[in-house]
Amino acid sequence: MSTNTPTANSSYDSESTVDSVNNFVQAVVDGFNQVGASEEVVDEIEEKGQQLTEEVDQLADQVDDNTETIDDERERRSAEVEGCHSRITRVSNEIEAVGADSEDTNPTPNDGKTTIQTPIERVCRLDQELVGEELTNNQRRARFVAKDIADYGRKVPAGIAIKSSEIRRVLSAASENTTIYSQTVSRVMDFLDRLGNDDVSIKTTQSGERTVVFSEEIVERLGQITNGVTDNNRGAVIEAVV
Repeated sequence: MSTNTPTANSSYDSESTVDSVNNFVQAVVDGFNQVGASEEVVDEIEEKGQQLTEEVDQLADQVDDNTETIDDERERRSAEVEGCHSRITRVSNEIEAVGADSEDTNPTPNDGKTTIQTPIERVCRLDQELVGEELTNNQRRARFVAKDIADYGRKVPAGIAIKSSEIRRVLSAASENTTIYSQTVSRVMDFLDRLGNDDVSIKTTQSGERTVVFSEEIVERLGQITNGVTDNNRGAVIEAVV
């Protein structure tokens, strides 16, 4: 379904719209003059036309303001995600550096360790202390959903899918004293999409609901990571949701 909401890439021109309305009003006034309408009628038409032009001008200003707000929000979200990438990379490097110092000098091949391939996997691998220090609330929520996606999602041909309404239900069950708004769910879904790289995508169901789809490969890797990490509240949340 297409909309007419203007964006930074649209060709909407508020000044042109106002000019078009002005030209239309003037054409109507000229038409009534040509057919010999009374001065009172013409004056009333001009007055109504002026009111219409002013209303259109005000609406055009609102559209411009809304467009700027949308652009600002898009830039803010992009900066927030980039900041998340930077923090995740830094923390991941610190973890790997510590791990390298403590590893056996002659490691056993094929030791069963999970190969981290996406930022969301790095996030899920963080211990709780670093999660509290390095991640924002919505990043922690995205991590919470990703870690147990095999439990929360449903099987689809492309992997495991979880709808926005299901994400909201999961997060609400985990946050008894916090209201989970639609905007919060949307941001969590955006984080999952971006941090999951090509292994996570956002689709829209036939009913129009946004759905996050995880590939089978990343679900398997996340499951291996989760099995090695214990969260005190994990069991309680699963019991409440399922």
